[in-house]
Amino acid sequence: MSSGFTRSTLERFLHENWHDTDVFVVDDADDISTIPANTDRPWVGIEYLTSTEEVDCLPANMWRERGTILLHIVIPNGWVSSTAITLGDKLQRLLRGQRLDELVIQSVSPVISTDPPAIPRTSAWQGFCLISQYQSIRS
Repeated sequence: MSSGFTRSTLERFLHENWHDTDVFVVDDADDISTIPANTDRPWVGIEYLTSTEEVDCLPANMWRERGTILLHIVIPNGWVSSTAITLGDKLQRLLRGQRLDELVIQSVSPVISTDPPAIPRTSAWQGFCLISQYQSIRS
């Protein structure tokens, strides 16, 4: 899981710059049915997958964190996939190459519809996702 710094930095950035959908942290839910989203509009879910931290510079005591974040684009079941693709393309353009304090978004994939990593289809939802790689260097 990503550090608190990574989580708070990304979530703050999305809160300030992404207004197309609600954003939820998927890690905070037991399963998709417990996410407090309205079922009549799309939403974005953040899932912090993996990270590593290793020393970057001695004796300055700098540490490099690298990790992967899934950005789920979830649309009501029955909607056409072009809705998720349009939202995903917009989210990709917003995030790729961003430098957010010491957090750098190194890559953001195009929209993926395969389950996994996308949230599986339920009676209410159909999932798509973007895979993002990041790194930060800090003391």
